[in-house]
Amino acid sequence: MPEPPSHTPQPPGPLPHLQGREALPHIYIDEKKRGIVSWIMIIFLSITVLSIPIGVYLVSKRTNILPQAANEAPQLLESINLETDNNNLSDGAVFPVRVNVRSDAMEANLFAVLLKFPPQNLEVVKVATDSGLITKWVELDFDNLTGTAKLTGAVPNPGLKTSNNQTFTIATLFFRAKGSAKTAITLDYAAIYRNSDNQNILKDKKDLGLNINFSAASTPAPPLIEKPNLNSNISALIQTPSGGEVYSYYKALSISWNPTNISQVTNLNLYLNGGLYASLGKSLENTGRVLWQPSSNLPLQLITSQNIFQLELQGIDKSKRTFSDLSGPFGFSAGTDFVSVSSSAAVLNESQKSLDFISKLFSNYNLPQLKNPEVDLNQDRSANDLDLFLLRRAL
Repeated sequence: MPEPPSHTPQPPGPLPHLQGREALPHIYIDEKKRGIVSWIMIIFLSITVLSIPIGVYLVSKRTNILPQAANEAPQLLESINLETDNNNLSDGAVFPVRVNVRSDAMEANLFAVLLKFPPQNLEVVKVATDSGLITKWVELDFDNLTGTAKLTGAVPNPGLKTSNNQTFTIATLFFRAKGSAKTAITLDYAAIYRNSDNQNILKDKKDLGLNINFSAASTPAPPLIEKPNLNSNISALIQTPSGGEVYSYYKALSISWNPTNISQVTNLNLYLNGGLYASLGKSLENTGRVLWQPSSNLPLQLITSQNIFQLELQGIDKSKRTFSDLSGPFGFSAGTDFVSVSSSAAVLNESQKSLDFISKLFSNYNLPQLKNPEVDLNQDRSANDLDLFLLRRAL
């Protein structure tokens, strides 16, 4: 029996298009499977490639993924605003109006406002300045006939600086509402003066709108602090010191007063920085003059430019009524010469009356060495209450 043909596979012959050429040997490649590291690299490269267009888009849109408030700097403000508890008032109601100030960016030493209000609808009952922020008041006045109120207060060097969004009340005016009307209290003028260079830095001011009617709840009037009634109406009795002088500590001081309407002088008192310090005499003869030796009552350590003195004369007038009269402020020097009030201080010119000049005075207030000698109105080489008194007298 013939053997069946062999089925042993034979290597394929050259392809037709390769016939006549040397056949290449067949190479068998055993492809390895990709490991986990290779897959991680592929995924990483894919993410990187895909993130490029996304990044380009975000940059082109300038997208900020942080909260907007986190990038906003706190707003610094120098402002004066008027504020009350209730803008709806009844006829006859007494209500407070607070004068609020801010000086966030820098120290300020002078705050000035001129308020205007309709006198037919509003009247000022009193002004309270017990906040303690303003230590020196240059002007504090109101006129219910013209409907105006003027407040100029100072905080001597280094001045006052507020924190962000913090306001201070420098004064509170109590008004009484009259009639029925929609009205307003306006800041006709307002200024905040910087302590460093005495420039007005006010950026914002806010008036106060009010609605007076007959249906709003009435606000009780606050208790008024009246000046003590001393019965007598005589005043301006003390002639020397008149205010602003600087006397020698070592020389006797001649104190004089007008004796015309006085029946009896009961007390002569010495005040130091606004408080009673000592009695200089009791039951004095009404001669109109007495000599006093400062060194007999005052220790030498009190003789500084920061200490301000006043005299008080008390007694009974010819109508048997009691009186009290306070002199202008004066000072003492450890020198032997009397320092008189300068002639230029008696009548200040208009530039000296300006607010920037007043701000300069308080930038130099009680400094050991004056930066601006022009504010030394009585030429005692110091800017203090004596100069403030002369300034008030000239305004």
